[in-house]
Amino acid sequence: AGVLWKRKDAAVEEFGKASKRVKKTHGMRDLVLAQIRIQEADDDDDADGGDTITELGVQLAAREGELHLARAQKRLAFGELAAVEPDFPEVMVHLEKALPRELLGVWRPDCALEEMFVKREKLAGTGRHDVWRCSDGLGGEEFAVKEYLHKPDLRACLREAALLMRLR
Repeated sequence: AGVLWKRKDAAVEEFGKASKRVKKTHGMRDLVLAQIRIQEADDDDDADGGDTITELGVQLAAREGELHLARAQKRLAFGELAAVEPDFPEVMVHLEKALPRELLGVWRPDCALEEMFVKREKLAGTGRHDVWRCSDGLGGEEFAVKEYLHKPDLRACLREAALLMRLR
C-alpha cells in the first residue's frame, strides 16, 4: 500500500510540474511571436531588421520545440495520474476539469492537431466547429476530428466524446 501512495504522490507532483512547464513555455513562445510582430510592424528601415527577424525565427523554433516537449511530458504525467485514479479517485481534482472517467484512457491534454497527424484536410461544413480528415500520411487509418477552439465549448466536447466512448 505504501508503494501505491508514493506512486500517487509522485504522479500528482509530476503532473503539477509538467502543467507549469507547459504554461511557461507557451508564454515564452507567445512572447517571441509578439516580438516578431512588433519587428515586422516597425516602420524604421533599419539595416539589421532582417537579421533580427531571422534571429527571432530561430528563437521561435526553439520555443516551439520546448513547448512540444513540455506537452509530451504533461501527457505522460496525465497518463500516470489516470493509471492511479482507480485506487485514488481523489486525483481527479488534478485532471482536466469535469473530465468524464470514460475519457481517462484516451484524453490527450495540451495536444495540437499538428502534433498528432501528419496529413490534415479541413472538411467543408457549416457547423460551429471545424471537422478535419486526418491520418499519419502513410496510408494508415483515417480519422474525423472535430476541433473545439474555445474553452466554453469544452464541456460539449467532453460530453460528445464520453458518449462516443460509451457507444464504442
